Amino acid sequence: MIVSRTKRAGIAMGAMIVLSLSIAGFSVVQLQAGLETPSEAAIVAAEQKVRGTDTPTAITEYSTFRVPVTGYIAVSVYAREHDSAKANIFMVHGAGGGAWVWEYYFEHLPTYYNVYALSWRGHFDSSSVDDANANDYVVDQEAALAAITTRNDLPTHIIGHSYGGATSVIQAARSEVKIGSLVLLAPVVPLDYTFAQRLIVPAIAPYFIRKAVKNGNELEGTFGGMFLSQSRMRRYHELYAGHDYSTEKLSLIADDGVSPEWQDLLSTSYQEVTNRGIPVSIFMARYDNVVVPHRQRNTAKNTGAKLVEIESGHYIPLDVGVIDVVMATVDILTLP
Repeated sequence: MIVSRTKRAGIAMGAMIVLSLSIAGFSVVQLQAGLETPSEAAIVAAEQKVRGTDTPTAITEYSTFRVPVTGYIAVSVYAREHDSAKANIFMVHGAGGGAWVWEYYFEHLPTYYNVYALSWRGHFDSSSVDDANANDYVVDQEAALAAITTRNDLPTHIIGHSYGGATSVIQAARSEVKIGSLVLLAPVVPLDYTFAQRLIVPAIAPYFIRKAVKNGNELEGTFGGMFLSQSRMRRYHELYAGHDYSTEKLSLIADDGVSPEWQDLLSTSYQEVTNRGIPVSIFMARYDNVVVPHRQRNTAKNTGAKLVEIESGHYIPLDVGVIDVVMATVDILTLP
């Protein structure tokens, strides 16, 4: 029986697809290998620690100002300012977050800091957009920081969480404004693709990521696993994370997040921050369900960043150990 050339080509193509999917599947598993699930005892201990703790003042109780970015897009920046402040702290949330992520920081950071927190476009009360990517968010951050420099000429430290950690590294690497230091909480770090991952993962991963991220801010989605304290998780889901303005923008995760070009930019930005002599500290959550802890550890080692390991889920700014993290951050930052 003679097999036609077209049929042979089809069989060969099918075999290549099956092989590619097999390699990619292995690669995706590798990318998330090393996540640790908290024990029931750890969850119970977290609830005991947060029981009876004070509830911070709502972010909406602080003053706010709008910053035009481009066209119809403007971002909101919440502020806690003091005449006697000696430095600024500029805080950047992650995907699906907003300025509300920083309520405990506004409450507990010493008053010798001015404290600012923006919401990216499409998040919380900033301009609504259907989609956005990492570069858009860096532009938002640059506009917000430029506005802050018109309010005072104090040195500025940046605190970034998750994807906001990554965009803060990119911002600091190209900033014309002097950055005093970077404090990164469970930050997105370079994936360090193998050759096979670099070719295959960006081609097929977006489909699965987009499917998963659609319910990312639901209790049964990604958000539900981001906390060690389940009561804190439910509280902030009800207050903010369960609302439409907290739906993660798909292109940030599915397109930027896995593209080789963006991975290269993130890697070079980490290196440029090191070259600029900007002190970097990474707070790594033991039970991070988003960014694999050992990748954060490797990034800290490769860049010379200070690494602090804590008992927490991915949402460090709101989870059980947040007050300890705030105090540790104050110890790390250097006043002029």
